[in-house]
Amino acid sequence: MVMTAAILVALDLPRLLSGQDAYREVWPQYVTWFGLRAVTAVVAGANWRDKPLGRWRWPLVAVAFAAVLVARYLMTFRVAVVIGQAGLTVAGAVNATWAVLTYQLAIAMIAAILRGLAVTSAKVARAGEQLRTAEAVPATARGPHTAVRRIGGHDSAVVARAGVGRPGSGRESVRRACAVETARMRRLFAEASAVSDPLLHELRACVETAERLDVPVSFAERRTRPALPTHIRRRLTEPTITALASARGKAWVAVTGTDQAVTVSVLAECAPCTSTSDMGGVAIPAMRNGERWWIQATWQLA
Repeated sequence: MVMTAAILVALDLPRLLSGQDAYREVWPQYVTWFGLRAVTAVVAGANWRDKPLGRWRWPLVAVAFAAVLVARYLMTFRVAVVIGQAGLTVAGAVNATWAVLTYQLAIAMIAAILRGLAVTSAKVARAGEQLRTAEAVPATARGPHTAVRRIGGHDSAVVARAGVGRPGSGRESVRRACAVETARMRRLFAEASAVSDPLLHELRACVETAERLDVPVSFAERRTRPALPTHIRRRLTEPTITALASARGKAWVAVTGTDQAVTVSVLAECAPCTSTSDMGGVAIPAMRNGERWWIQATWQLA
């Protein structure tokens, strides 16, 4: 991207500005230059934000390497062959064409090699993470009391009954407390996993806990999200945990995000809840619709 931008700005633009008298109509040259500059900026921005172009990749290729280059070389050869301009020969046009195409092919080759190296490096890193996880699992299994203490503020007997799934009391409050602690333990173990999207992984763990308690959950996720610290992710997932613990019937959970905000929404027929906001930048509005509650936990970049 740097090389392409440098050629457009430091090489092509000065020649265009100094050679305007050579064109009958100069505006197509500026349209072409700004078009190539715009394509470069779009691709550079996508790479900088680590967001693949997706379906826009091929239209941009068609604009840059197909439409622009074909039009350029057709006009060049037309001047050399049809008009017969003395200052431009067919051999010169061929040499200029080959020089430019060689640069394009060289950049494509470099990109292909770098992509292969990146894929290989990613596989090696993933294998290393899996190995470290496999080594850490036995140690975690040997020390379950450490995980229980990290949950904090709750009776260990309730946590133990929650893990079994058959609390001794039939009271609804005890069943709900067991469900909440089960989901929190699943979330705690999910936090130690090496995944690309920790929030999504932790939410799926909460959803799986509810489904084990015969609560059908429809889960959806949209867009990309920024990396968030653990304490923010816990605040975002806590309303989902408490709502699913008392849910009756089907529930819906969704997570959406942008570069500036992340929202986790849950819609369920559950115990009443109230809107809250804390100092960590997470607002939790709640609205009631009949027997259902719609709860949103939203983190906003300050």
